[in-house]
Amino acid sequence: MTVTSINKIKTTAVKRLPTGLSSIDRLYGKTDWKDPQGNKKMTWGFPDKTISLWAGQGGIGKSRLAVEVAKIITQKRYKVLYFQNEMPESTFANKILATGTVSNYFYLSESKTLAEQIKEIKEIKPHLVIVDSITMLEDFGLGSDRKIKTVIEAYRELIMKQNGHIILLSQLTKAGDTRGSTVLPHLVDAVFKLRTSGPGIFWFEVENKNRYGEVGPTYSSLWEHHDHGVIELSQGYEYEDFNWCETHNLPYESFLMGVERRRKENALERVQEDKAFAKIEKNHNILCVLILLAIGALRVFVWAVIGLASGAAGGMYEMSHGKDG
Repeated sequence: MTVTSINKIKTTAVKRLPTGLSSIDRLYGKTDWKDPQGNKKMTWGFPDKTISLWAGQGGIGKSRLAVEVAKIITQKRYKVLYFQNEMPESTFANKILATGTVSNYFYLSESKTLAEQIKEIKEIKPHLVIVDSITMLEDFGLGSDRKIKTVIEAYRELIMKQNGHIILLSQLTKAGDTRGSTVLPHLVDAVFKLRTSGPGIFWFEVENKNRYGEVGPTYSSLWEHHDHGVIELSQGYEYEDFNWCETHNLPYESFLMGVERRRKENALERVQEDKAFAKIEKNHNILCVLILLAIGALRVFVWAVIGLASGAAGGMYEMSHGKDG
């Protein structure tokens, strides 16, 4: 082993995979670089050759958010390999397909051993790997430090050679610790937690570790469940709001209030749209009833006219024949 002056070490910029979701890209961080013309550029998103951990209570939205990210990335023709270890492959596939069209670059596997997963990663060479969930991996066992280190080292050795990013999904205990292991967060490059913010709403935020990005309470994004997945409520605006609050020496709570206000405004807009649609539908129904009544009245009128005309014609016929007689 040799010792080298830090000034003589060749540095390389961290490559990143943009997710297409502004707030998640910002949470993971950016890489500054220059193009051949010397213009400054930046790329946000998943850092290459790294592993991140998403932890949250059961049912909070980890899988749905991961699927949303996978669907958007695969639309750009990046490969995603999703290891689903919590339910049958066909059941999970049906859930994903029910949300809409899915790219052929989205691969799904129910392999539950490290050897099988490593083999499939080598074969498919995905840009993003999602393990849902890491605690269901057979090699994870009961969460002993030695076994967990073996698993993470195997993943890391592979992506260092093959490139890509790996997301590990894990549940939290009631105490807020990663289920099955306390050493796992120390072995990955970034830790993100999901926490509830109300019925059907959750925060996705940096915990206290992000080797290639920022950490702290200001780096969060807000999400809401809907019938076909999750919706990004914050959409990156929170960063503008936070910078504005910071410039004007306002507390971070002001930013949160701004996000919540927008959510209520969006909800109000949806209610107003529903009311407007209901009003149009009601008016349409009333108009249909009036038209039907008018048609009915017209038919009665026509038949009445026909009846009168027939009666008049009959009277004239009798009169003419009476005179002839």
